[in-house]
Amino acid sequence: MRTYFDTLLFRKRSEYGPLWLFELDSDTWAIIWDQCLEDEDTCRLVLSEDPNWFNQEWTRDGRRPNPTYSTLGQALEEIIRLLTTMLEALGKSDVRRSHYSAYLALAEYHFHSLEAEERVPMTNDSELLVPDVGIMAQLSEAQQAFDLAQLSQEPGRTPPAPAPAALATKKPWEVASGDPTAINFRPDMSLHAKMEWVCENVPKMSRLRILREGAELLCKMLIEKHYRHQE
Repeated sequence: MRTYFDTLLFRKRSEYGPLWLFELDSDTWAIIWDQCLEDEDTCRLVLSEDPNWFNQEWTRDGRRPNPTYSTLGQALEEIIRLLTTMLEALGKSDVRRSHYSAYLALAEYHFHSLEAEERVPMTNDSELLVPDVGIMAQLSEAQQAFDLAQLSQEPGRTPPAPAPAALATKKPWEVASGDPTAINFRPDMSLHAKMEWVCENVPKMSRLRILREGAELLCKMLIEKHYRHQE
């Protein structure tokens, strides 16, 4: 028998340690603490968007209010604020610092990804455009911070020291300028069917986003492979 929690999981969009992000409808994003999800009655109230639970002026048993957010960006900003506060409250020797650093880096990565997506000119699904260079640099920094935080959690592994900025040689894409050139792309039937399935079954997905993020991932993989061979 499906529980309220099971049903609510279909609305979950991401997880940042103790903070879970849910899309209840197109204009209602909610941040739920993981401990609250252990209570079936709370899950029922969240699913029904009960105004007595989602009310910024209402408290119960000393608990903090439970506001909702009209956009994903607003919700991610609040998650970043909460995680930053929690991380600052931890002592320097607290073993949880690396975990919370990873949660925060992931939230920042998603936030900058959202900014990059919003700033890419949306023309039609057949055009693949390069996102704003400044935003992509911020996104890359957040991804590197997340990778390092994850690496530090592995037993016996020490994250590599970052190279001094003064010694780093800028890559061509780090100083790119000029207007990107649109690319016409027609997939074969099999790939087209896969893209259609993803768009229909994965929230917030489009063919343009698949092409853009797929190109970004492939370029990143090939660049890393190239520089590994240069070492």
